[in-house]
Amino acid sequence: MAIKLNMGSLEVVLDRAAAIARSDEYLPEEWLHRVRRIERSPSKTYVAALGAALLAKASDPRVNTLARTAKAGPTGYSLRGVAEFMAAQADRYGYHMGVTGQWPLNNSPFYRNADRIDRFASLRSDVRPFHEDFVRYLQDLAKLTAEQALLALAAFLRLRMEHASELRSQVAAVAEVRAGSYREVVELATLFCTEDAEGGKRGQALTAALLDCVYDEVDLAGINNPRPLDVRVRYGARIALGVEVKQQPVGEETGLQLAASARSLDCDKALLVAIGQGQPPIDRDGLRARALARYGVLIEVVEAVPELFASVTLHALQTASSIAQRFPAAYAERMQEHDLSGRAQERWISLVAGLAALGAP
Repeated sequence: MAIKLNMGSLEVVLDRAAAIARSDEYLPEEWLHRVRRIERSPSKTYVAALGAALLAKASDPRVNTLARTAKAGPTGYSLRGVAEFMAAQADRYGYHMGVTGQWPLNNSPFYRNADRIDRFASLRSDVRPFHEDFVRYLQDLAKLTAEQALLALAAFLRLRMEHASELRSQVAAVAEVRAGSYREVVELATLFCTEDAEGGKRGQALTAALLDCVYDEVDLAGINNPRPLDVRVRYGARIALGVEVKQQPVGEETGLQLAASARSLDCDKALLVAIGQGQPPIDRDGLRARALARYGVLIEVVEAVPELFASVTLHALQTASSIAQRFPAAYAERMQEHDLSGRAQERWISLVAGLAALGAP
């Protein structure tokens, strides 16, 4: 029979580990090193998975540390459930799980894979070395007592608290800069987004950040998340707008696929952000007519970053200047969430700071 971890017990253990993490107590260097290693993985989902495995072991030493689901065997458990518990507590304790959102393991390779982590298939080549190390760390974790696992968890939390603090400082620094005019902010955003797409991450994060400036509930899917719709604007439980962002040339078929995905989620408005270099013009009127006829979904297309800004700004209640002021910090925050490179984040901070240095009005 699988192990069902008690949420109350998880909270007690997490609270103890957080207190140790904040203290000056010596923590095992071996686990500090291992956390730092996993932090370097191209897939930050492994960071969340490591934290969850450490918490599970510290809460109940019987768990199979290689389990992804309760189907992994008699001592299997839901790694996803523990990760979601930790995600819900992240703001309270001030740590960063590597990925954000309610479902940190809803990303490749932890989404719909083998029940045991050591039996995962179809791993990306750049992730495989980290996966192999991760499995080895979990095998070593299985040998620890609950108290030893608690100290390993504290090591994880100490580093992830430090990381979260650094991220907050970066966003705060950007937020304090007087961003400049709407035109200047759009120019900087266009330059930054198009000079290096980073596999589409810059465009996706930019779109979410811009929508953050005008809507209260905006969800950005992880870069490897298989769910449809890159960005979702929510109104309560309903998806009010579904967005796909493409930084490579696409055609009308992509728009129709977006409409189909939106309809499958009971969403009848969609936006295709097609901002790849060399993007050919899309027959917008024709696409809109076909999407409405086939799926009952109203779709709009934008083909450049300035057009995206104009479309969102013109349909918002906020002024253009207020959006310009909020956007730089919102983009910095979404970059962190979407795991843009450190180089990219430093570049954005530098660009925004340049506005202040120039005495932008």
